[in-house]
Amino acid sequence: MCLVKHLVLAVLLWLGGIHASAASALFNVAVDTSALAGASAFIAFDFINSDTLVNNTVTVSGFSGAGAYNPALASTTGDVAGALDTSAVLGDNQGFNELAQPITLGNGLSFTLDLSNLFSGLGLPDRFALLLLDGITGLPLYATYDPSGSDALLGIALSGGTLGAEIYAPTAGGGAIVQATPASPVPEPSTGGLFLLGTLIGGPFRKATRRRR
Repeated sequence: MCLVKHLVLAVLLWLGGIHASAASALFNVAVDTSALAGASAFIAFDFINSDTLVNNTVTVSGFSGAGAYNPALASTTGDVAGALDTSAVLGDNQGFNELAQPITLGNGLSFTLDLSNLFSGLGLPDRFALLLLDGITGLPLYATYDPSGSDALLGIALSGGTLGAEIYAPTAGGGAIVQATPASPVPEPSTGGLFLLGTLIGGPFRKATRRRR
């Protein structure tokens, strides 16, 4: 029966990993900055820990665009690792976490967001936001309809449920146009895989039962 216990434990851990991987979301983000081409700016990725627990991360990968930027000139605040030319990971070890990349804007840029999605139920959900800041003042490049007053272009609250990206349009013309499209989720295990696991567990269990008779 020792073998059975080990198999059951392994399966439970495997299923737990599947559950954890399902508690995440992918978004492909495209930002049309043609109305701002040539502007000196910062693209800021902000991650705010609002539920008091260190339990979420946001990964920014596949960053590309028509503008010019040097990853070595990026500034970080709080729990940030990596860079935009490879991938950057923002954690919630601090209350406010930010990667700010100076960039001369071109006609557009794009990247992929991979967000974990855990909510402790305490306070408010953690929140990710994308902003465009003035390259000189560091203030928002233009005003948006962001209800938080931060003038973000995009906001995502990690509520633990189905995630949706909120797009905040500029309050006047001339701003960027943002699209955030959910990407394909991580596939669930196949029925055949689960049947195989059942066979692996059930076989030793039946043999152990026969020996006891």
